[in-house]
Amino acid sequence: MKNYYKKIISMLVIAVVGAPMLVLAQNKGFTVANPLGVTTVTELLKKIGGYFYGFLTFFVTLIIFYGAFQILTAGSDSAKVKAGKDTIFYAIVGLVAVFFAYGLQSLITGILGGQGGGN
Repeated sequence: MKNYYKKIISMLVIAVVGAPMLVLAQNKGFTVANPLGVTTVTELLKKIGGYFYGFLTFFVTLIIFYGAFQILTAGSDSAKVKAGKDTIFYAIVGLVAVFFAYGLQSLITGILGGQGGGN
């Protein structure tokens, strides 16, 4: 019998809380602003891609500077010079990967019907 009363009380609470939501849903003057400022998937891909590639390019630049710093502070230690060269090499490989990702995003955006490009 207690279980029966719990169900009735639960339904009443849902009705009391839910009824105003249904009434407010009918208000045609209420609008929600679009926080992203995009209306299509292709625009969303372009916006995310622009920030993503900008961040990655900045990050790769920092890694290249770090590799140059390793070389400059290596002195006569050939292992540190090699480590600096490897850091710069892998940073450039990462930059090439970023450019390929940009091209892939442009391809996907073009297939979905957008103008292409990451910006």
